Amino acid sequence: MAAKMFSAQTIKRFTSIHSWIGICTGMALFIAFFCGALVIYEHELHQWTNPDLRRGFGDAALLDKVVAKVAVDPTAKGNFSVSLGDEGQGPVKASFYEFGEGRRFVAHTRALDARLDLISQQTISGLAHHINHIHFTLGIPGALGYNLMGVVSLVYALALITGLIIHLPHLLKDLFGLRTGKNLKKMWTDAHNVIGVLSLPFHLMFAITAVVFCLSFTINEMLADVMPSKQAYTEFQSVVMAGFEHGGGGRREAPAAPAAMLKAADLIAAAQRHAPQMRVTGVSFRDYGTERARATVEGRFRNAIIAKGSVELSAVDGSLKKMNVPGLRDGATLLNSGYMELHIGNYGGEVIKFIYFVLGLAGAFLFYSGNLLWVETRRKSRSVEQPRSGWVMAQLTVGICLGCCLGVGLALVGNKVLPATFADRGTWEQNLYHAGFFAAVIWGLARPPARAAIELLYALAAVYLALPLLNMVVTGDNLVRAAREGLWDIVVIDVIFLACAAGFFAMARATQRRARFGQPNSVWSLASSAASAKTTGGEKPHVAA
Repeated sequence: MAAKMFSAQTIKRFTSIHSWIGICTGMALFIAFFCGALVIYEHELHQWTNPDLRRGFGDAALLDKVVAKVAVDPTAKGNFSVSLGDEGQGPVKASFYEFGEGRRFVAHTRALDARLDLISQQTISGLAHHINHIHFTLGIPGALGYNLMGVVSLVYALALITGLIIHLPHLLKDLFGLRTGKNLKKMWTDAHNVIGVLSLPFHLMFAITAVVFCLSFTINEMLADVMPSKQAYTEFQSVVMAGFEHGGGGRREAPAAPAAMLKAADLIAAAQRHAPQMRVTGVSFRDYGTERARATVEGRFRNAIIAKGSVELSAVDGSLKKMNVPGLRDGATLLNSGYMELHIGNYGGEVIKFIYFVLGLAGAFLFYSGNLLWVETRRKSRSVEQPRSGWVMAQLTVGICLGCCLGVGLALVGNKVLPATFADRGTWEQNLYHAGFFAAVIWGLARPPARAAIELLYALAAVYLALPLLNMVVTGDNLVRAAREGLWDIVVIDVIFLACAAGFFAMARATQRRARFGQPNSVWSLASSAASAKTTGGEKPHVAA
């Protein structure tokens, strides 16, 4: 039936469109998917990069002391939040809300040490957030990165549609047609098709939500520029920011009279009477210390698409003002948070997070293998002289894709090697990412594709293997100790790095076998590079324009 819907010529056109779209966006999407897979565990990665935040000491008994201390901090200005982590197991953190340059809304989060003193912001690594930023912007600064990723996501959605049309006539055959053996090109093709078909719903969801996210960011930036005042922009933020009702919003017609505040423990108890299913993670305050003071008790709900929820109360008498919980969501929350929760997999617990992580890495493989298949398809099997486009595309694929992995790895190494008191430590971590990325791109362009791929993959295996070892040396938290002390966030990240090291090593071995024993005229063949070097006096093979 599907075969009758589209002619052979139509399928051929869609195949060509699908291939060229994949080539144009594949390397950008590899970066987005690799970094996106890692930041599925962003909270855990943030704990791994910040040893001072690993061992939580927060509980409800400390909350009133923390609130009293944070409320008098000059940065607070009556608008702040205190987080106790998930179910009181994480470190105590305080967030202060204000407007930055160009009336952009910003939140500064600082942790508290065991004496409830605010830890210097300079000692807290934001590397996990930076990797998430690369996921959404490809590491390109400013609005340009978001806009470019929005365009890539739109084109990506088109590639999914054309891919579905291509595979629709023989969907089941592609799904169960993985052929293993000596013909590596067929095996890579089948693996590419199987992963693409199995993960199609995930990719469609990702493409749509990514477009919405980038579009909302662009609109938000435009509105910030045209809003006549901070007050107007504040009111706009209160509508579009999901669940945010405590960050400098609200009217300021007249000064509010001072008033006594209820204890935080009493506010939490009142909120849980209204939402008994909510696991409390913190309390946010607006106009603290005045008669207009509001307290938003925040928490999470298990097995809800939008896991975050809140109950807003009067901080003076505890009366209910607003609820943002499953079944009582406002329109702004549904519109602004629903797509984001779907995008990041922040629902359904650890099983969903693991599925998203695996699908993210599988997606990265999909785009990497797609480029390799394009190169092989254009190869002339019986000729030493090969198209220049295949050679250059192979070099760029190796350099850019593996460069992203190397940049992330070196930034994580820097997180452990750079002293905690090092000035501009966060900037240096980001610089290490860019240094690793561009070094790999240059290496990929300077070396034959096969040699560059083998060398970079072995280097990646070494870098990611070193990460758990460096963590053990610097912090003392090896896998055994971390598991014994219940530091499961650290265990998860160390295991991920070890798995990445094993994966890169396996890919290096497979690429090396392909280079030695594969088709001699392929750009992935060492024999072809060696033969061409003898003929040309250099490393590059004969290429045709």
